[in-house]
Amino acid sequence: MPSPLPTISPLPPAPSITSPATFEDDAEAFAGALPGMVEEINAVTAAIPGAAQAVAAEAAEQVAQIFDISNYYSRAQVDALLAEAQAQIAAQSFFLASTR
Repeated sequence: MPSPLPTISPLPPAPSITSPATFEDDAEAFAGALPGMVEEINAVTAAIPGAAQAVAAEAAEQVAQIFDISNYYSRAQVDALLAEAQAQIAAQSFFLASTR
């Protein structure tokens, strides 16, 4: 499985006019967190192509293994291995999609 992508920290609560007593402090905290979030988003964006390549390479390896083992195993065994590989690819695709 590819390495996990860098994380993006959640922003502090946004300032709200319904909380005038804390509005200024909330605004400073929120605005102060934005530059760090930009850096984190840039790190994730830079890591996505490598993660996608790792997933593609792993999928290709699994397909190659399926074709290689099909000479030695029954159809039912190959179907089970193929289903397992497809589940792994789907899980990795979900992992990548959830990091966007």
